[in-house]
Amino acid sequence: MYTVVQLLNPLRILFVENSNQKGYTFSTEDNDIIENVLNGYKDDFQIIIEKYTDKIFRYTYYHFNFSKDLAEEVTQEIFLHVWKKLDKFDKSKKFQPWLYRIAYNYCIDYIRKEGKGEVYNIEDIQIESKEDNNLLDKEYKKSLIYSLLKELNDKQKQAIILFYFEEKSYEDIAYIFGESTSYVGTCIYRAKQKLKKIIQSNPKLEQALEFDLM
Repeated sequence: MYTVVQLLNPLRILFVENSNQKGYTFSTEDNDIIENVLNGYKDDFQIIIEKYTDKIFRYTYYHFNFSKDLAEEVTQEIFLHVWKKLDKFDKSKKFQPWLYRIAYNYCIDYIRKEGKGEVYNIEDIQIESKEDNNLLDKEYKKSLIYSLLKELNDKQKQAIILFYFEEKSYEDIAYIFGESTSYVGTCIYRAKQKLKKIIQSNPKLEQALEFDLM
């Protein structure tokens, strides 16, 4: 069994010289890489880590309200979970939604066990202005939205992050949640309505965000 250090430090692509080996498929497609790993070419798991570490880190970083240390810890644990469960992956399906489903479930379980994740209060949000008619750049608007997400319940928060910022489809989110697409639609709608109400209650927020998610 590989350790955290072996799997995650350093993160680099290891397309080792296996292309002429029996049972090896030289490919950048996720499912082919997983097949290679399951066939014994375990170093190829580094390719998956390299490809998805930034995405999963970002997902956990926002899930845990900008806690870098916690996001790094959880990201490592998520990839170890993926490693241990790899033989259960249905290769007829897409890998990425399966990865996010593991990440989602791990984050939920972590918060239930550790009680961590809620860091910011809405009163702490700082509204800054720029010279160009108080229009804020896209990244700053995102940071404001992320700061508001703690006002949502967990499913609503996750749905907003996955749909708007991770750009997942309703179908992928439904798979990650283990729910129907109609459930996801309702979840996103209710989250948007709640965010809209919060934003409208603060004129500066309303002007800064211009309802980017609405």
